[in-house]
Amino acid sequence: MKRMLCFIIITASLFTSVSAQDFGTLQALVDQAVVIEIDARTVETYKTDEEKEDTENEWNIETSFITLPGRQVKLSLKGNNININAYLTPYKSDNGKVLLVAKGEMNVTDPETGTIKFYSDMKDVEVEFGEQVIYFPLGYAGLKDSKTNIELDIVLYKYKDYLLLAANKNKE
Repeated sequence: MKRMLCFIIITASLFTSVSAQDFGTLQALVDQAVVIEIDARTVETYKTDEEKEDTENEWNIETSFITLPGRQVKLSLKGNNININAYLTPYKSDNGKVLLVAKGEMNVTDPETGTIKFYSDMKDVEVEFGEQVIYFPLGYAGLKDSKTNIELDIVLYKYKDYLLLAANKNKE
């Protein structure tokens, strides 16, 4: 709710501080703007008593970014011996959908030897606004020696639609 209020205040201040000539340009940017909403979490896979695999959510954080098509946003996750960067870039398609390009980079430092390993992954998927995408920056299996996966639950919205959704949530 605080984040939405901040969006509205920033948007309102932009509109009040521009001249009539600049209004068309600003309106065009607002019309193109995309909100990337992300729920990042770590999920540990473990065996149950019946030898079936189950998962447990260990940690999560929710954030959102405002960007324009073709401009990437960066989500950084840092741990004791691991640094993960996810770069997300939306591109508008002619068919009204969005091509989301996701690049994951990870540096893992071995605490015993100090050796640093670098992993990289890039995926793209065409989605509709409001459609949920789950991205695994480390791949679905995660690291070979680990039972922990990192998942990014991503939803893209048109900026104007996002403001309307937030306003309707606040009314409820």
